[in-house]
Amino acid sequence: MFFEACQHPFCVVTAEGRLVKWNAACARALGRSAPDLTGKPLDEIVVETDRAQVRSTLGGLFPGPSTADLECRVLGSDGATRLLSLRASTYDRGDLAYGVFEDITGRPRRAPGPLLAEEVYQQILDAIEDMVLVKGPRSRVLWANKAFRELYGMTNAELHGLIDSPRSEPDFTQQYVRDDLYVFETESRLVIDEEPAARHDGAIRTLTTVKSALRGEGGQVIGTVGVSRDITDSRRVERDRELLAQAIGAASQGILVAASAAEELPVTYVNAAFARLSGRPVAELLGASFLRLVGGIADAAAAEQLARAVAERREASVEFPAERDGGARAWMRMALTPVRDASGQVTSFVAIQADITAERERQRHELALKEQRHLIERQRRTIQALVTPIIEIWDGVLTMPIIGVVDSVRAAEMMTALLEAVSANRARFAIVDLTGVDVVDTATANHLLKLVRAARLLGTTCALSGISPAVSRTLVGLGVELGELRTFSTLRAALRHVLGQLGVSVVRARA
Repeated sequence: MFFEACQHPFCVVTAEGRLVKWNAACARALGRSAPDLTGKPLDEIVVETDRAQVRSTLGGLFPGPSTADLECRVLGSDGATRLLSLRASTYDRGDLAYGVFEDITGRPRRAPGPLLAEEVYQQILDAIEDMVLVKGPRSRVLWANKAFRELYGMTNAELHGLIDSPRSEPDFTQQYVRDDLYVFETESRLVIDEEPAARHDGAIRTLTTVKSALRGEGGQVIGTVGVSRDITDSRRVERDRELLAQAIGAASQGILVAASAAEELPVTYVNAAFARLSGRPVAELLGASFLRLVGGIADAAAAEQLARAVAERREASVEFPAERDGGARAWMRMALTPVRDASGQVTSFVAIQADITAERERQRHELALKEQRHLIERQRRTIQALVTPIIEIWDGVLTMPIIGVVDSVRAAEMMTALLEAVSANRARFAIVDLTGVDVVDTATANHLLKLVRAARLLGTTCALSGISPAVSRTLVGLGVELGELRTFSTLRAALRHVLGQLGVSVVRARA
């Protein structure tokens, strides 16, 4: 009865904005009949241009408690437009809002019109790259600009009334609520240098955020507004630069940067290693002329090469002797590289200095070792020639006396030497003398047979001489088949046979 008897227009709406109860004064103020109001969304009763404002204001009231004031125009069933003032309130965790209307049609509307200003502001905020998020009481989202909506991959309708994106980590959401509560209760500005945010694809981005209190017409805090900027990429670049600076500073090679804008090339950066290698403190090197500095630490030839490279804007590398602390001799290498900008102009030079004393010493040892290996190889060849001599004892007749043990390595050397001599002398006969061989086994016999066959392929006939009785018994006992190979007990007998094949008669000279 009290509800119906109330002279003020009074209504009750749900969180979705639908009218569930109203009194007669409310129906008159809205210019509608009771059947026309049943279950109707309140924002459909107002004129179209004011509906977004009504939805936003009512949405910010829940879950409560909260109070909001607004002005809106309604179109009655009689076609008349009325300007109403509405104060709506919600209670803690309630699902209904209670509103009291006042017809202010005769008064001038507050300028500028709230909806027009809101639309303009929204367009402006949607155009900026920073992310803007407006929240009501209890950290509930009222509105987000385009940049923020793209971060979460959600529309304003999907975000409205939420505390945070459902994709966010619980820890992130709890911290957001604490920050909003701090701003809401203290009414102070909060600067957050870094805070994590979960993007719609699950990637964690780093934001820097400034949160401020949002005040109503009476000056009371009605919400918060946060402006965020994605600094993920810039932070990554900063960290990469810091790591690079640390790596350069800790490098064992000396690194120096000199600006090319001035003729003297003043040093703008130098690491600890360069100071140590040059024997000068960092403070003395910074600002010094690079060319004069080089003249003091390098010899004249190296300094001249570097100066010429600077003048010609090209790379250069020099090596020069130096002295370490204590007077010990050392060798340094300095590589100079020009740094160019996008237009190709040289903006600076980078010099990298390294102690190459150990490298030079290693090169010296390697050279000495190489020379030693060459000497050993020459000696080996000399010994080989002495161990396996090949003598031309007659035109077209060679003899190769063998002394000692014949293994696979020596057999290969003997074959190479004999074949080269046969080819060079165009020999028709070769006598392999075994007088100096005490022991012959199967392997030795096979090596000799291979030697004979190889010479035969070049058209040379081989004969074996100097076979002792012991060697003969061994060959027979091993079952070695010599085939058509002629054998002789002495070198003299073999030579007489070969000369006979050549048609040469041997006559003993008279005493």
